[in-house]
Amino acid sequence: MTSNSGHPLRPRGRPRRDRREDVPETLIRALEDLLANRPADALTLRDIAAAAGTSPEMVRYYFNGKEGLIAALLDESLVRVRDRLDGLTADLARAKQDHTRQIVDCLSEIYLRERLAGKLFNAVFVHDRAGRRLEDRAGRPDTIVAALHAVIDDLKERGHYRPSVDTGRAAIMIMSLTGCPVRLLETLDQRWIDEGRLGDPQWNADVAAMIERFCCP
Repeated sequence: MTSNSGHPLRPRGRPRRDRREDVPETLIRALEDLLANRPADALTLRDIAAAAGTSPEMVRYYFNGKEGLIAALLDESLVRVRDRLDGLTADLARAKQDHTRQIVDCLSEIYLRERLAGKLFNAVFVHDRAGRRLEDRAGRPDTIVAALHAVIDDLKERGHYRPSVDTGRAAIMIMSLTGCPVRLLETLDQRWIDEGRLGDPQWNADVAAMIERFCCP
């Protein structure tokens, strides 16, 4: 069995103990909790297992080690992102107005709710140029930009965006305006930016207004 990223989840053999069906989920949640305060490279199998109330061999048994467990957490995040983007596409197909605001609200929600997975993705995969990880590195960003290309092209066809708008440029601009502020939460003092400000509806309204000046007739 493999994860969506191709990582083996369960090698041959039987664990000696803790054969509970909830062990994989417990391990993923334990990793998630630990990553809120510590970087992935600072965590050991013993740390993760202790937080989950099990043994390091369970991580090896179900996920073939820490890398497989990290991949499983990222796979979960990617499923949520895809589901949210599918919902956006369906909503935009029915909407007669406020298309840009819906796009901004959706992406802001994704970047904030999946903030931990985004940090993990960047830390573990983006800086590792090994060929075996090229497919892994193309997960969430490509999923988002592909969805944006599709919705922008659809809005151009329906006359909500100018036909002359460069779809690729618009997609990257929208990703930057919604995603970069979330990444800045890691580097800027809270007097400049915090989650409260990014969650303020007026913030998204202002971002949507900037995008519409570029895209709308």
